[in-house]
Amino acid sequence: ERSGLEGKVAIVTGGAGGLGEAISLDLAANGVRVALVDRDEDAVGRITAALDDIDADSIVHIGDAREPDVLDELFAAAAERWGRLDTLVNNAGATYMGPFEEIPEERWEEVMAVNVTAVHYLTVALLPLLRKRASAESPGRVLVVGSTSGMLLSGLPDVAYEASKAAVHQLARHHAAELVS
Repeated sequence: ERSGLEGKVAIVTGGAGGLGEAISLDLAANGVRVALVDRDEDAVGRITAALDDIDADSIVHIGDAREPDVLDELFAAAAERWGRLDTLVNNAGATYMGPFEEIPEERWEEVMAVNVTAVHYLTVALLPLLRKRASAESPGRVLVVGSTSGMLLSGLPDVAYEASKAAVHQLARHHAAELVS
C-alpha cells in the first residue's frame, strides 16, 4: 500500500546525515520528490548515491542552510523542476559538548543560529511557496525536528543544544498557532 505521498515535494535541511538522511530516504522511498541541503560533503556523496539507488526524484545541494545564496539556489532548482513545495523539514542541527562555562561565544552563536534562527527564517522564506500550494485537501506543512533535550536535562554537558531545542519547541508552537489562526 502506498503512503499517499507520491508526487509531493519536500525540502529537508541537514538532509544527508543522521536523522536527516533517514528522513530524506524514507520520504523518497514513499514517492516524495526530495530537495535537500547539507554542509557535509562526504554525507552528501553518500545520500546522492543512496537516492540514485532507489531512483528517487531528488535535488541534492552542498551548503549551509543559513546562507541565503544556498537556499536561493535550492528553491530555484526545486521551483524549476517541480513548480511546487508541499513540505519543509527543518532538520539541520548543531551542538557543542563541554562545560557551559567553557563554551566559546562563537560556538554558542553557531548552535543557536543553526538550531533556532535558521528554522525561523527558512520557514518565513518558504511560506509563500507553501501557501501557494496549500488547499483544504493538501495543506502545506512545516516540520521542525526538536529533541527531548529541549524538555528534560540530558545529563550531557550540552547546554547550548538543550537551550536551542527548548527555544525551537516554543518557536514551532508559536509558528503553528499564528499560521492556523
